[in-house]
Amino acid sequence: MLFGFSAFIPVTHDDRHNGHPALAFITPNVSPELLVFKYLHCAWRLLILSRLTLLAATAVEDFTRNVPAVLGKPLKEHTLCSPRKIQILVPQWWSQCQNLQHPASMPLRLKRTGLDCDEAPQVSVVVPSYNSRGSVEACLRSIHAQDTPRNFEVIIVDTSSDGTDHLVQGNFPDVTLIHLPERRTVGQARNLGVRAARSDMILFLDADCIASSTWVESMCNALIEHEADGICGAIDNGTPGSVSGSVGYLLEFYRFLSYSGRPVSAELLVGGNSGFRRCVFDHCEFVDENLGDDFLFSLRLKKLGYKLLFFPGVPVRHLNKTGFSRVMRYQYAIGRGAERYRRQYSPRLISFLEKAPVLAFLLPFGILPWMGAIVGHRKGVFSFLTFIIFLPPLLMMNLVWAFGFFAGLRQHLAGARSGPGATSPDPSTDAYWN
Repeated sequence: MLFGFSAFIPVTHDDRHNGHPALAFITPNVSPELLVFKYLHCAWRLLILSRLTLLAATAVEDFTRNVPAVLGKPLKEHTLCSPRKIQILVPQWWSQCQNLQHPASMPLRLKRTGLDCDEAPQVSVVVPSYNSRGSVEACLRSIHAQDTPRNFEVIIVDTSSDGTDHLVQGNFPDVTLIHLPERRTVGQARNLGVRAARSDMILFLDADCIASSTWVESMCNALIEHEADGICGAIDNGTPGSVSGSVGYLLEFYRFLSYSGRPVSAELLVGGNSGFRRCVFDHCEFVDENLGDDFLFSLRLKKLGYKLLFFPGVPVRHLNKTGFSRVMRYQYAIGRGAERYRRQYSPRLISFLEKAPVLAFLLPFGILPWMGAIVGHRKGVFSFLTFIIFLPPLLMMNLVWAFGFFAGLRQHLAGARSGPGATSPDPSTDAYWN
């Protein structure tokens, strides 16, 4: 510290001791009054230097935030020194003297969320929620832990009756909460989130998903660098210790397993880990469905000529339903939803199955070999062996899915025979989906 302070103290020739300026602090030729003056002068210079450092850090921070928006692409991380690193150069004790938080504990300004921000966000993260009190906290904490230079907002559209809205209000006051007392479908919730969003890039994360710390940055870079209109990332198993949860995970997300590879063109995007440019919502909205709304939406975008990509290296962890009875009910609901989107995705298959709906129970014997090939190719030998061990419960659950598919076919045929005035159960009700 003596060498550091000596550079700021004006030392005369008489004050030097053997030509070493640092010994001016202890030279007997300096009076106490002059020594106090030198200390005060040194402190004043340090104060000026500290404030200049903080001003420079703020300027660099503003530059790194605004320039990418002007250029239309993000700056590489090594092109500029991080403003956070610049601020850490200021000693902790000096920051405390100025009544400032030390940078090591200071939240990044770029992570401000909510509608009371001083400036429009660059990214909006929309989280649809229904009775997700058990998982939404982990989801929102993963969003708040994002390591990104982009200013983003978080919007949660909640139609819960389990107190999820109170949990969000109490623990995440900077999140924009849209709470509706009546149950809405996932498609409706996503559309409401889009209308409330203020940015040109809109990301979707389900309330039962946990994102990595680089999720926002990776999704934005994927949209910008690949000039895509819509993207989705992979889904990882968030309940690997549960057999029922792992079985349900494979049946629901086997198309979206993570692996190291390049992005590929896609027709089906999973809504729980997806992102879109705002312009696509000028021509299309999510379908008013609970299951399959994301697939139907992406199919419409593909038909309109939008560029859709799947990024296998940008995963989120999905907290799956556990317990075999619960997973069975959910697989039945997924089967009903699959019948709806397959009418657009595979119309020939549907027209064939409508002639003999009972043939739907043969679908698992084509799906499971395809699923096993995907698991072995993307996840390796160990995961494939695990898949082989899980084959009995996988077949049982997939047959339940087929029963839901069969019920959807029968319902559609019954409605077609009854004429255009026939009514069908409301898809937003629990009785329809569960």
